[in-house]
Amino acid sequence: MKGTAKERSAGAVVFSFDKTIGQIEYLLLNYTAGHWDFPKGNIEVGEDEIQTARREIREETGIDDVEFFKNFKNKIHYYYRHDQRLIQKEVIFYIAKTNIKQVKLSHEHNAYSWRVYDKALALLTYKNAKKVLIEAQGFLEKNSLHDITY
Repeated sequence: MKGTAKERSAGAVVFSFDKTIGQIEYLLLNYTAGHWDFPKGNIEVGEDEIQTARREIREETGIDDVEFFKNFKNKIHYYYRHDQRLIQKEVIFYIAKTNIKQVKLSHEHNAYSWRVYDKALALLTYKNAKKVLIEAQGFLEKNSLHDITY
């Protein structure tokens, strides 16, 4: 077995404010491996984290109209195995607002769901994704929805 490799990815907690119910809804994706998570992917050469998150949202959902919030950046770390190799993964998450609710899934996903906070939290598969959502929700409760920079 070879040594540990490192990977860096970026993604976003994508949300939309649903005026009919007066609440924020979060976009979750069902990956072909079976888990529910946020849009994310590997940072490519020449990209910064925001560019990667924007590209991954577009590629995985077809949504290209997103606005990122300043002052929210959440990193998670985990390990996984790929071809007998241990990979140390870092994923940087941002918060992105969109007004587009129509999703066109990529081949990487089986389904998507727009969910209010409690239902999104229940649907997410991994503890680290749940933690990211908890922190994103707390951030949005404390900050104006107009605090967008990127």
